[in-house]
Amino acid sequence: MSFQFVGGVQPESVHIYVVYDGKSGVIAHVHHILTFAGAAEATAREEENRALEVAGQHGARLQGLKVLRVDAYDAAKSMTVDVRKKRLVEATPEKAKAAAKKRKKKK
Repeated sequence: MSFQFVGGVQPESVHIYVVYDGKSGVIAHVHHILTFAGAAEATAREEENRALEVAGQHGARLQGLKVLRVDAYDAAKSMTVDVRKKRLVEATPEKAKAAAKKRKKKK
């Protein structure tokens, strides 16, 4: 995901975290943390905690959720986490359907 900012100001860093079910790998929330010049950089733990906090604010049940920092996230694809390898992968059609059904239930 790329960001555009007024006046061309660009962040010094962009960190992406996925909050996912630790058993199934289904993603509950994708969180971006942008740090601009002059701002204090948060620790990885603080960023992970913030990702979980926001996931909860958006209705995710936090029990059993885990957080994974990733280099990139393609929102145009259905993604999941390989829980054994702890990496982001494109979801199988079955997992994509299960995730969509779960999201629909929450609303």
